Amino acid sequence: MKINKIFLSLLLVIALAACEADNEPVYTGGHSVVQIPTSQEYVLKGANSKSEVFELQWTTAGQNIGIPKYFLQVDKKGNGFINAQDVASSDSTKMSVLTEALNSAIVTGLKTEPMATAEYDFRIITKMGSKYMEETASDVFTLTITTYTTGVSITPWFIIGLADGAWKNESAAIGSSLIPLYADNSNGFDGNGNGTFIYMGYFETSKGFKIVDNGYNWTNQWGQGASFGEFVYQDGGSGNITVPADGYYKITLNTQANTLSIVATTPPATITDYSLIELIGAFDDWPGEGSPAETMVNVPNNTHIWYVKDVNITDPANVESAGEVKFRANNAWSVSWGGKYFPYGLSDTGDNLAPDKPGNYTVFFYDLTGNYVFLSQE
Repeated sequence: MKINKIFLSLLLVIALAACEADNEPVYTGGHSVVQIPTSQEYVLKGANSKSEVFELQWTTAGQNIGIPKYFLQVDKKGNGFINAQDVASSDSTKMSVLTEALNSAIVTGLKTEPMATAEYDFRIITKMGSKYMEETASDVFTLTITTYTTGVSITPWFIIGLADGAWKNESAAIGSSLIPLYADNSNGFDGNGNGTFIYMGYFETSKGFKIVDNGYNWTNQWGQGASFGEFVYQDGGSGNITVPADGYYKITLNTQANTLSIVATTPPATITDYSLIELIGAFDDWPGEGSPAETMVNVPNNTHIWYVKDVNITDPANVESAGEVKFRANNAWSVSWGGKYFPYGLSDTGDNLAPDKPGNYTVFFYDLTGNYVFLSQE
């Protein structure tokens, strides 16, 4: 009987201990309220990798059980933070978000292609460092972010056979025999430097051409098969591409999918002939109107494609930086072009261009479309 009483007492103690463990309070509290950044759109630039993109502040809510730690998370818009990436953390209700960290979280963490613009969801996660306090999430806010390349070298592609018609497939012939294709930045580029390239211009039936990369050995070339529209890749026996009628055509080359299309298109509504286009920026101390800047010249037989070879783009005030640049027409600021992408882009904004690093470049600008490309000579 005595043994049974002892056994029952032990069971009672164990049961009470279990009840206490089950009934430990866990506070859920409320969520933090974030002061959303004033701007809803940000263009990240490699040249500003150590700079602040925006600052966040928020008010706390809930029980102060434990020491709070706050995390900024990002995910693709509408993904429900299934693949949430931490961008930054803070011990206070204030946080500085840096360019490099945000770009890395989006490009590397979310595995998106750089040089692309998209919407992303953000939230603040609060962790109290206590088993009695669940982590909480703030309301979601959405920002539009343009990323930059992180060590990705984009493989250039060129039209050969037009311009001077000399068919010189060599680096020295860039600008004379080789005209670059431009980038469709809406799709971005993968880690191998492949993506979508475009070119729109006037073609004549009497002038055949091919499309080649920068291997300068004819291995990677696009030519024509039995007829226009049948384009073949890496076929040394292919013919020159010839359009069926004189007119404007758009070339779209996807080097990820290895596809090429060339279709008739309408010319720009307004075509302006400029007498002079210059590259101007911190590298030449932003010369004023009427003062000479880095003069660009036309490629042969095309008055709308401008280029300058082997120009040193380095900010003399900071030799570790390229500074910023723009394109300017007719030695005045009444017509100028900037952009947000590098090294390929479209001048659809008034932003100054910010090359990722200083160095020597061959630079092209196409005034019909506003496309540009900076080809590194390093």
